Amino acid sequence: MRRLSVSTKYQSALQWTLVRKKHFHSINLSRYCVPLLAYLSVQTLYAEQTAMESGKDSHHDLEEVVVSAAFQRSTAETALPVGSLSGEALKEEVKDSLGETLKGMVGVQSAGFGAGVGQPVIRGQSGNRVQVLQNGATLMDASSLSPDHANSVEPILAKRIEVVRGPATLLYGNGAIGGIVNVIDDHIPESVPDSTEMLFQQSFDTVNKMHKSVFSLDSGSGSIAFHLDGVRRKSRDMGIPGFALNEQMRLQSYAPSRESRDRVENSFGESSGLSVGASFVADDGWIGLSAQRLVNQYGLPLTAPLYDSPMALNAVDILADQTFIRVDMEQDRYEAWGELERDGWILKGNLTATDYQHAELEIEGGETEIGTVFSNEGVESRLAATHPAFGGWSGVMGIQYLDREFSAIGEEAFVPLSNISSYGFYLVESRDFGEVTTEFGARLALNRVDPGTRCESEKTTFSLSASALWPLTESASIYSSVSRSERAPTVEELFSNVNVDSCGPEGNADLVPHEATGLLERGNPNLDTEVSNNIELGYRHTGDRTDVELNIFYNNVSRFILLDLTGTEIDSAEIANYIARDTRFYGAEASLTVQVLEQDGLSLESTLFADLVKARLTTGEQLPRLAPMRIGASVVLSSNEWKASLNLTRVARQNHTYPGEQATDGYTRLDMYTDYHFHFNDLSLTVFLKGNNLLDKEIRNHISFLKAYVPEAGRNWQIGLRMSL
Repeated sequence: MRRLSVSTKYQSALQWTLVRKKHFHSINLSRYCVPLLAYLSVQTLYAEQTAMESGKDSHHDLEEVVVSAAFQRSTAETALPVGSLSGEALKEEVKDSLGETLKGMVGVQSAGFGAGVGQPVIRGQSGNRVQVLQNGATLMDASSLSPDHANSVEPILAKRIEVVRGPATLLYGNGAIGGIVNVIDDHIPESVPDSTEMLFQQSFDTVNKMHKSVFSLDSGSGSIAFHLDGVRRKSRDMGIPGFALNEQMRLQSYAPSRESRDRVENSFGESSGLSVGASFVADDGWIGLSAQRLVNQYGLPLTAPLYDSPMALNAVDILADQTFIRVDMEQDRYEAWGELERDGWILKGNLTATDYQHAELEIEGGETEIGTVFSNEGVESRLAATHPAFGGWSGVMGIQYLDREFSAIGEEAFVPLSNISSYGFYLVESRDFGEVTTEFGARLALNRVDPGTRCESEKTTFSLSASALWPLTESASIYSSVSRSERAPTVEELFSNVNVDSCGPEGNADLVPHEATGLLERGNPNLDTEVSNNIELGYRHTGDRTDVELNIFYNNVSRFILLDLTGTEIDSAEIANYIARDTRFYGAEASLTVQVLEQDGLSLESTLFADLVKARLTTGEQLPRLAPMRIGASVVLSSNEWKASLNLTRVARQNHTYPGEQATDGYTRLDMYTDYHFHFNDLSLTVFLKGNNLLDKEIRNHISFLKAYVPEAGRNWQIGLRMSL
């Protein structure tokens, strides 16, 4: 690996970081979708007729409101394609990364980078176009900067995770042009619990010998509510079926000693987190504070070129000299939230401060060297006012402010220290016209990236949306939306390997490689904003025995920013420039859930889903790492004491690739889950067993930067015990 000198000042800072971390650790659309739609229609009619004849009650529990929407309505009442996980469903699906937790949702997949990283991908878009929130506030980590950076949030501590597919820029700003993921953890209670609630969970995973412990406590008295939770996990290298390198890479490799088999080298992980929060609850509102500490250490598998080009294949012999990298990440996050209701108005505001830092440590010959330290420190504030109905209109207006300082110090410092700020103003109004519910909204924002020189970027973005929900029957409706969403370029797209004094590109000799992608990435300070014009049409049926949701969408994106390979190589690394090209996304999603049986305390439910996204530049090329089509089915059999489920997913081969990128074979994945509940007075015990990749298939995720180098985990089992009071 290329090494750069680090000043004594920075070296001392990096060493102090390591000491602090060590101390802490001591404590085809028609082919598939047309038959699917026909099946959905027949099953819907059959299931509803069966329900009417049997006179059974609805299998649906009281629906939770969609917190991430402007108006907190239930899923059936909103004109947004929303998915959520909460309660037992979240406990069953939760994994060690956010992307892996959510990839079972329709329209959502995960971009992995070894066992420690899994970033959510929504309708083929990720990174800077999918905004990950914690309780509605920006994470302010470094996950959007590089594919090897994990999201700084623990899914297992969440009470609910919401995913809004499609643009959500009105409420959440610049990074939500592709969708949002909102992790709601209730660290600040909004009400006082009637009694003390406690939970403890211990589990073990065979694929990497992972031990994981989780606890939470909710209590309160009078007007004071209190919350405490924590997590601790530790794992070894991940097991895989066969070789880590795919066949093409093994044939090209000149380093057979590094062709690891049955496991992925340097894929261990260790993390811990602790959160505490309290609030004062009154009749007309509440106010509260929380603090969270999160530490995450994980190894990165072999670094790899972004595209598996012939140039990259000829460079596989460098694997013999590969240096292993360990990421040490830590984050301190402080939140203050409050809500007040007066005379029909609801005011809600927050202030969030984040201190995020992660160091990339290079391990070679038993010695550890400091590579790069990434830091992100900042504050975000939001104030929203929901007004009572005036002339039939109800709405919410708000302001949002964010200010953060990003820096990268050390070997991989290809992005300059920059101050990043934004100011946003938004308004969303809703009115019923007869039975039709409509929403109209607008957002104006000023976004600034300042590297401390004249090479400052300042962009104004403007977004608009309109949607409507038409009820067809008491249980069925159609909805549509049109929107214009605008995104300003980010610091890495603007200033990677740019001389910010002259505001021009660095000379070839001074380019700093991005180890995760294997490229010499060059930003472009002249990039303009991305503008996405979007149309969506959907159908939703929520019946006694059947749920159906169908969506089709089309996004025309002007000046879509992506990395373009130049064909020029310097020291086995290829130069790639950030460019802007017009792009089109389109696709479809469908899901059906049928309550097949519900009698004598026994329930049988089946689900079928499919999703497809296509994306192509207007010049004809496909986008890189585009999510392949999926179709899946599940069966769930349950009673009051136990539950058992099987999930089968078929992922198609991805042949639509960017120039120089390898195609990826499809695969079939089979997973299972079962649990049993014991009750002793107020104490509830749950024993659970999860089985993943039961067919032990070699699964290579086309979305992953490491698809040719690291497959997903082989057959594995997770067993655990959960106690709650």
